[in-house]
Amino acid sequence: MELSGRKAMIQKILIHIDPAIIPKHFMLMVFLFFSFQGNFLTSAQDIFIEDTIAIRAVTVTAPFSLRHSPFSVIRVDSVTLSRFMSADLGTLLREKTSLSVKLYGNSGLASVSVRGLSGNHTLVTWNGISITSPNTGQYDFFLLPVLSNSTILIREGGSDLGEISGSIGGIVELGSEPSDSSMPALQLMMGAGSFNDYSVCASMNSAGKKISSNSTIWTRSAANNFRFINENNPEGPKLRRNNASFNTKGVIHDLFFKPGKYIISAHLWFNETERELPGPVTKYFGESQTDRSLRSSVGIRSETGKTKIKVNAGYVSDVNLYDNDTSDISGDNRTGTFSLKARISHRLNDKLELSMNTGDEYQEATSLSYEGKKTRNILSGSVIITATPSKRLRLTVQSRQIVSAGSFAPVELTAGASYLTSRSGKSIVRTNISRNLKLPSLNDLYWYPGGNEYLKPEVSTGGEIIYSFASVSASESKHTIEFTIHGALVNDLIQWVPGQYGYWSAENIRSVFVKGFETRINSVVPVAFGKVFAGANYTLTSSVISSSDIFNDKSVGKQTIYTPYHIFNAFLSAECNLFRACVSIVAESKRFTATDNSEWLPSNCQVNVDTGTDIKILKVNASLNLTIKNVFNSGWESIPNFPMPLRTYNINLKTIF
Repeated sequence: MELSGRKAMIQKILIHIDPAIIPKHFMLMVFLFFSFQGNFLTSAQDIFIEDTIAIRAVTVTAPFSLRHSPFSVIRVDSVTLSRFMSADLGTLLREKTSLSVKLYGNSGLASVSVRGLSGNHTLVTWNGISITSPNTGQYDFFLLPVLSNSTILIREGGSDLGEISGSIGGIVELGSEPSDSSMPALQLMMGAGSFNDYSVCASMNSAGKKISSNSTIWTRSAANNFRFINENNPEGPKLRRNNASFNTKGVIHDLFFKPGKYIISAHLWFNETERELPGPVTKYFGESQTDRSLRSSVGIRSETGKTKIKVNAGYVSDVNLYDNDTSDISGDNRTGTFSLKARISHRLNDKLELSMNTGDEYQEATSLSYEGKKTRNILSGSVIITATPSKRLRLTVQSRQIVSAGSFAPVELTAGASYLTSRSGKSIVRTNISRNLKLPSLNDLYWYPGGNEYLKPEVSTGGEIIYSFASVSASESKHTIEFTIHGALVNDLIQWVPGQYGYWSAENIRSVFVKGFETRINSVVPVAFGKVFAGANYTLTSSVISSSDIFNDKSVGKQTIYTPYHIFNAFLSAECNLFRACVSIVAESKRFTATDNSEWLPSNCQVNVDTGTDIKILKVNASLNLTIKNVFNSGWESIPNFPMPLRTYNINLKTIF
């Protein structure tokens, strides 16, 4: 659970690493990995293109390797990424997936929760390296722009043990792919919307026989002084939000080099966001902060014969400058992470493959609430065995050992299977059971006062069963449907509770039992006038405190706070020649805001409309789009006293040269 109160919002933390302090064994590891390059060729990711189901929403992918994975995997398709280029990733995930997104206002902290667990149980990676804050253990999704040349995979649950350290909620994987066209393309997007919301994004993609590159630069700003409804205000229900403006800008560059069977990639990403932090409408704190992030990643992959190797190295540096006028607090907080990981896979025969992962992640942090600089080194190794006894059956077993700050964590284990129930491959059943863990964050360990250096990892034991159907007909109709039932018991949950000296402290003090049902449906149907697209996502999640070491804890047997039982979104769209239109709905049931479930936020529902046209003049493609969000002016909140906007408008023009 995130830190309570204003502390969690004050601590945006970030790091600069001095290479001189990198442990000697880490440098030895670097040397060994690259020394082996002469004997082993690095490999491309095991992703195939046959049987791909291309539909216009967030869908379950159908490439062979992902579809046979025993884990829940969701891919955000390129069309959705293109439509949300003027938005942040938190907005996209809330409207196009059934993940729970918690928003501190329209431009405040946005955290993503998966399967009834809090935002600090969701790991975020970018091109093979973790960009999750070591301090809070979570990521602010408002700071993540949506870029059209990216890939987004969401792995629900914590069963997949391929990363250096685990997450018991889920993993959001961000990546970059080389351009698939030999023709250089320049793309320019300009947008304007309600409350002085302006955005500009330009990207350049080019590809040759051996080298390809993607470059994107963007900026977005908004006064964000929207009207909202406050029924308790004696001067009238409609008020205007204050202290909520923001300005964000950044640049990202991807370079891919293909000498022979190798694929070498290099990625650089810098962004800066200045924003006023909107406080609760009942008070004024005068908060503001500036976030600067520099991320770099280098990868080498290739395949020769039966052996594949992939190596990634990266460095992440984040700086947060925080100001609070009311409390006269100013903070210069820094975090940084240097990571290196490698995967070697060898196909022993046609039915058996052995993979080994190893990685090291060095973290360093300074914070307003730390006594000096804090560091941690995480070393891990995992083994994955994949067996294919028949063309229709695939079995996977994984094991991972993590060593954190010199201490061995409990061994993690996963066993899974996938089985094609039809010879055509349309239907498949997948299942897995697992025991995996999440390490405490640096805030949990070192926050002063209240941090606890003796915390144990949180441990999740559970499983899931998935049914998936995918069909493509001769008439080009495409349909996918997926049902998932999952359950997990999380022990040693880290909670911040009042201590005997009046301050809050971190303790392994509760257990949570999570169970639920998920479904995703998507269809594309050709009709006389064009195509019709439809899709829906629904989740039912029960996340209940099953036991507690707190005396007379009234939360036992109650739903965890901010976890809605029901999340639903759906869309219906159509294309006719150059025109298109879409209607979508986003709905959540009530969310409890008190641990004993005595207080809650009411359910909310918003309807959005999107319409546009495409025009082609010579070699220039233009797309004009109008979006109306919250058409029926519904007042809603994700956090108490942090209202969200009523009806808003946005128009954007995208041109491709």
